[in-house]
Amino acid sequence: MRHSASLPRRATSVVLILTLLALISVVSAASAAASTQSETVTIPATDTDYSEIVDIPQFDQTNGILRSVEIQLTGSIEGLMQIENTSQSSPSTGTVQLGAEIEMASVDQPSVAVTPALPGDSDTFSLGVFDGVVDFAGPSGMSFPDLMGTDTVSGTFTDPAALAVFIGTGMTSFSVDATATSTSSATGGNIDMMFQTIATAQISVTYQFDAPSIDIEKTPDNQTIALNGDATFTINVTNNGEADLVNVTVTDPVTPSCDLFIGDLAVGETASYTCVFSGATVDFVNVATVVGEDAIGNVVTDEDDAAVNVIAPEIEIAKSPNDQQLIF
Repeated sequence: MRHSASLPRRATSVVLILTLLALISVVSAASAAASTQSETVTIPATDTDYSEIVDIPQFDQTNGILRSVEIQLTGSIEGLMQIENTSQSSPSTGTVQLGAEIEMASVDQPSVAVTPALPGDSDTFSLGVFDGVVDFAGPSGMSFPDLMGTDTVSGTFTDPAALAVFIGTGMTSFSVDATATSTSSATGGNIDMMFQTIATAQISVTYQFDAPSIDIEKTPDNQTIALNGDATFTINVTNNGEADLVNVTVTDPVTPSCDLFIGDLAVGETASYTCVFSGATVDFVNVATVVGEDAIGNVVTDEDDAAVNVIAPEIEIAKSPNDQQLIF
């Protein structure tokens, strides 16, 4: 049995006299925390012993760069234990122990495994000599119907060979084996025991990864200039993701002076510069777009626009009155 778990533009015809006003400046900020994605698969309560295959969704690296994988295995058991002292001459005292060993390992790479979970529970007994009937009751017998226990273990993997098991767009398979270890220990007597052990296994896999992201801000959002005047812009490009970026490039078709190859931009860094559009004759809106990529080629992009209003000088003369009469 298997168990599973386009960019808008507006261009105008203008005469361009373009000047880059300032060199790029880069400011660092605190690094962002890594993102996480979790997958959980459960094998429902099943009589032991059993061996199952569980399928866990892999991590799609278009979401970012995988840094570590944590596997958490929770094993739970419940069951019934019954004992009878069949000695006709000696009473018996001791302990019953309900237990199981639950293991999991990668089918493709068995070294990717966690320490076995060992859920268990126990109780004590004191029995008289055999009463002549093996019924797990009376003075020589007992039943323990409410034994149960839970144990949780975990393991974290960062080695590239181990991470490779989890990277992809399909499923990665793990074997899960549950073996009963229920037993009893007694002093005196002759113990006859029966037990049933039922085990549940829950597997949780947490992917920790660096998700890339980028932000561009072009200011001011609106400005008003005189005819043939200059419009000055400030552009801030921030790596607001969790992965360092390379090949960071800004393009602005309407204001090519704002085009810039920034290159590398570490997590938390902001690159700032100014640029100028000169000789504006009409109102316009221009869009600055930034593109970058992380170390495995995931592309991120963002855009921001800015509007410029151009005011032409005007003059008006009024002479009045339009006509008048002179009297001599």
